[in-house]
Amino acid sequence: MDIANKIRHALNTFSSKPLFHTKDDYGDVFVFENKGLRVLSFDERFEQSTMAINTPSKPMHRYIRAMLICLAFHKAQNILHLGLGGGALLRACQKANPDTKQTAIELRPGVKRIAEQYFLTEAFYPPQAKTSILCDNAQRYIAGQSRARFDLIFSDIYMAHGMDISQKTTRYLEHCANLLTDSGWLAINYTQLPAFNDQCFTTLNSHFETILIASIDSLNHVILAGKKKLDKPLAAYASQVKALGETLDAPLLKEFKQLQNHQDFYNL
Repeated sequence: MDIANKIRHALNTFSSKPLFHTKDDYGDVFVFENKGLRVLSFDERFEQSTMAINTPSKPMHRYIRAMLICLAFHKAQNILHLGLGGGALLRACQKANPDTKQTAIELRPGVKRIAEQYFLTEAFYPPQAKTSILCDNAQRYIAGQSRARFDLIFSDIYMAHGMDISQKTTRYLEHCANLLTDSGWLAINYTQLPAFNDQCFTTLNSHFETILIASIDSLNHVILAGKKKLDKPLAAYASQVKALGETLDAPLLKEFKQLQNHQDFYNL
């Protein structure tokens, strides 16, 4: 979640209308509604996911918008979501391409149930969508898959205490790479960007031809990794990114302009 949304949520919490609260083995899960927004939260303070009720496919958080830029580089027919939250990426991908097949892996049954009841109902998400939501541990799921079949993997695994650090491990990244098609992309949201010589980037460099970074704020750093080199210079995709933003009713060019190649980002 980006800082601006954290501040907004903290200021609005006291005036928000609580819709639902439950608790599971991992902690609390809250749903609030305020000023046309529906919010999923794990601690009553910070937004885990936000949806505009009148424009449910619009990505509200800037880091989500940065992750979605992958769709401008490669048409994804089969997408894997590691971490569900309130389903913001699911709704946006469905709007961008209604024929896309999507699989979401969510650790917490309570989060899955709340997403289906408050964020992915027929009012917000078409019932004919080709979508499967499974309760499982993301690491276990990707380790158990035996063939490359996804065009795009979104990895955004967070608990109330913060990011699941497995997202940075060699094993996790290698499993993701192995499940992607030859032209596939991996989009990851990190709270802290690894150093240039971190094992994370060593692993990514050994499996991907293109690595792009967008530092949205101090707590959200998005890495987009592509199996192939881009067909044209990065700046030449601006028109495609602009068109994608228009489809999603959300400007994406600000996030696109923050994207830099890995080495350029570290000024090497």
